[in-house]
This record gives sequence, C-alpha cells and structure tokens, in this order.
Amino acid sequence: MKKIGIITSGYLPVPASKGGAVETLDEYLLKQNENEGNFEFVIFSAFDNRAKAESAKYPKSRFVFVKNSSFIDRLDKTIFLLAKKLFKNKQSSSFRYIIKRIHFIREVGRQLNGMDLDYLLFENNATLFSALRYRDNFKKYSGKYGLHLHNVIKNSFGNDKYIMNVNRVIGVSQYINSTLKLKYPAIGDSRFKVLRNSVDSTMFLQMEGSSKFSEFREKFGIKSRDIVFLFTGRISKEKGVLETVKAFNIIKKPNFKLLIVGSSFFNTDVTDSFEQQVQSEVKNSEGQIIFTGFVPHDEIGVLYNIADVCVLPSVWDDPAPLTIIEAITSGKPIITSDSGGIPEYVNGKNAIIIKRDGNFLVNISKAMNHLAGDDAMRSEMSNESLRLSKKLTIAQYYLNFSKIVMEQLNE
Repeated sequence: MKKIGIITSGYLPVPASKGGAVETLDEYLLKQNENEGNFEFVIFSAFDNRAKAESAKYPKSRFVFVKNSSFIDRLDKTIFLLAKKLFKNKQSSSFRYIIKRIHFIREVGRQLNGMDLDYLLFENNATLFSALRYRDNFKKYSGKYGLHLHNVIKNSFGNDKYIMNVNRVIGVSQYINSTLKLKYPAIGDSRFKVLRNSVDSTMFLQMEGSSKFSEFREKFGIKSRDIVFLFTGRISKEKGVLETVKAFNIIKKPNFKLLIVGSSFFNTDVTDSFEQQVQSEVKNSEGQIIFTGFVPHDEIGVLYNIADVCVLPSVWDDPAPLTIIEAITSGKPIITSDSGGIPEYVNGKNAIIIKRDGNFLVNISKAMNHLAGDDAMRSEMSNESLRLSKKLTIAQYYLNFSKIVMEQLNE
C-alpha cells in the first residue's frame, strides 16, 4: 500500500475540528479511504485536542500532530495585535499565525527526513515547501511531491526551486492552474491536473418537513409563501455579499427574504471592518434581510433547504468556491458571476451567470426578481443542479484523486 504524506496548512487541524475548506476536503479523503483503502495517508497537522480524538476514526491513516508552546501562541498574538494597528484592513489576518507556521514547517521537515513516503502533497501554501530545505529532503523526495492548489500563489517565500520541480500541480479548477502556469511556465502543461472540489452530500439532503427545517423557518420568521434568497460564505468584499444586499433592496417585496450566512475568517478573533458595513446595510432593509451570524457547519444544509434561490456573486476571481458546490448539491437555482473557476462548476441550465461589468448590480437584481416570479424555471434549474451534483460527491472526489496520484506513481 502506497504511503501518501499530506502536509496541511499548519494552523487549522485535520481532522477539521475547527473547520476550514481545505482541511474539510482532506478529511473527505480520509473518510473515503476507510472504505476503499487505496493508500496509507500520513497527515501532518497542527495539534488540536478534538482533532486528535477524532483521528481515531481513521485507523488506515497516521497522524503527525505538531504542538505549539504557549510562548509561540503569545508571540503570534502580539505580532497580530501590532499588525492590526499598522494595517487597518484585512491584511492583518495574514500575520495571525506566522511563528506557529514556522515552527510547524521546521517540525514537518524533521519528520519527513526520518520517513520513507511514496508521495508528498503540499496543501496550497508556498511556505510549506520550506520543509524540503531540511537536510536532504529535497533530494530524497525529488520527483515524488506535488502541490494541491486552491488559491493564487502571490509569494513563493524563496521556494521557487521547489515549486518549479513539482511533478504534479493538482488544481481545483483550470482557472487556478492557469495562474500558476503564467507564473512558472517552465512547469509544463503535462504536470497540471484538475481535481474538482466536492462536499458531503449527506449534509444537504432534502429536509422539508423535518423538525429542524420547521425550527429554522420559525426562528427567522419565514412564512410558507415567502421567497427566500440565500447568501452563504465569508462576509468579505470579494464574495459579493454587499452586492447581494444592494440588489435585494432594489427588488424587495413583502414576501421576499434574504438570509446571509457566514462569519469572517472562521470563528477566530480575526474580524473584518467590511462586515460592519454589511451589517449597516442589513439594518436599512426593514427586517427582510436576516443576518444569521455563525452557523455550525453541520446545520448549513438546513439553511440551503429553506432557500428558493442561492445568490453567490463573487466579485474576485474565485478559484472554486465550496458554496457553489453546496448550492448545487442542495439542488438549488444559482445566481452567480463569471468569476474565476465558477463557470467550470455551473452551467447555463442551473445557474444565471452574471458578467462583472458596469451593470453587475442591476443584473443581479433582475435575475433575483425573475427567478422569484418563475416557479417552473426554478424547478428546471433545481433538477439540473441535482444532476450535476452526482459528479461532486466524496466518492467521486476520492476516485479522481486516486487516479491522479496513481498515474504519477506508475510513471
């Protein structure tokens, strides 16, 4: 059985006891591997008590948890507080776990040197390649490591050599792969593969009539004839939440409701002033826009079930947002943008794709108003989403991952 090392971010743990999109995807591989058993995964993760306890559910995987000292935590907190004073915007969040990650990378490098793994997969962050600097790690794992790419790499942190020598870049979309191709043309097209993201479909099953479904509708004051629009994701400028709120206010009618779900930077002490701006807009909506605040991940599916239409108009080049996949899996009509990798996941039959131009806001509002008044169109779009969802399951994700990795191992 091949031993596959997965080097995670170093600040959120796997199993994903504290959330995180990438960490959740890693755990999907662990879950499915318990059924399929193609690999022995070796997971390098930040330490967390709950994550360590949950790791017992995955006997076919081995976990290397890197624990911090209280001194590292205090030092990181001090750096972050200073960064917040210097940077009056979201840039400060990038300073939250600097020392923790340096410590993590050093320990991963040391551990790798004493192991003999068949393949390494670095999760998304260019800093993690520094683990190959330790002793002879680069020589030892040359030709045996890849990058799982979720976001644009803006800074290599001096690791260009290690990035250019990856034998596979496994991107979540063709779009995100294209950004790295532009930065490192020497890598070559043959080394780029696409592994589309997935979600746990069991969390998004039809729940109408369930006690939780009724409880949430009552909690948010949603009546049987209301048309419910849903926005879920980080409350940040790039996700298009402000555009969603403004578009809704253009066309709001007495039986329209907009649910805004999510919180900025997970559930840590990092906050975003943009969230305050959104909350201000919500207050001017006369109660028809409902900001739910943080909702536990295992209850998100209920909110998708309540919704009639999902509005997810990213304004930045979003590589492959999980919210889009969640909406597809929930069987919902979608209003979204021509952002990044989104058009690779939806089509014109299950989504209205809005061009990000001068009419972006107006066209979002028009799409919302049109779908609110066309039951038949919503039904057709829902059916198409359910059809597409069959290719976005955990089982399919694991199968596609296995094909990519085994292809490399067999070369």
